[in-house]
Amino acid sequence: MSPYSGDGKSVSHAIGGAVRQRSPKRLLFSTECGRRLLQSGAGNRSVTEMMSSMAVGILAFGSIAEEPGAELAAAVARRIEVQTPFAVEFARSSHTRDGAPTLVPVSKGGARVPASVLVFDEPVTVADARAMLYRRETGRLHEKGAGSGVTWIAELAGFAGTNTCLYTALQANIHPLTVEKLAELALRSAAASAGAERRDGISYLQQQKRRGLVTPLMPAYEQALLTCTGADDLADAWERARSGPVRA
Repeated sequence: MSPYSGDGKSVSHAIGGAVRQRSPKRLLFSTECGRRLLQSGAGNRSVTEMMSSMAVGILAFGSIAEEPGAELAAAVARRIEVQTPFAVEFARSSHTRDGAPTLVPVSKGGARVPASVLVFDEPVTVADARAMLYRRETGRLHEKGAGSGVTWIAELAGFAGTNTCLYTALQANIHPLTVEKLAELALRSAAASAGAERRDGISYLQQQKRRGLVTPLMPAYEQALLTCTGADDLADAWERARSGPVRA
């Protein structure tokens, strides 16, 4: 039996007992697309490669790489390990972490560091991804249409095989940017409520070390924390910051 109806208007296509109407023009178009892909060589590409080239992603180079949050984690289909295409440094004091120093893109100094591209399934649009990134960074989980007007969410075209890759591009705000200032901010955040939730500067620094990141300020920043607390390592420094006053 031919899949085409005699009147050329529609086709009844049975799948799993259900009947779905499909246009013969759509069938012919799919066949033609497949033929052209094969002729161009694109038909030899893997399904993953072809899906990535059409997908939307988020470049994760800070805490989001390990802690994307429930909403993002549920939407991410796969990860691609990369390096940031720009330099980053511990150059921003985060108000959501009680002032802890966090990684942000910088135009001077810093270093390119290991990162992950969180790739979404094809149905996730750029607007969807932008809204999810906004909610993750701000903690405003119920703002469904958020993120469209913010300037601190930037885009990379064609990065790591994705069509559009978003990333958080908050500005540096620590002045002067010295290791002594970083240690002071990290210790204050550890002693505050952020420390109880392990969202403080010392915990953040530990997380980035665990991921294998190194920036120009990072070794001296860590040493400044150890010197201020008299600790042997960062875990000990965090304990001392939580237990009482330290010399900052």
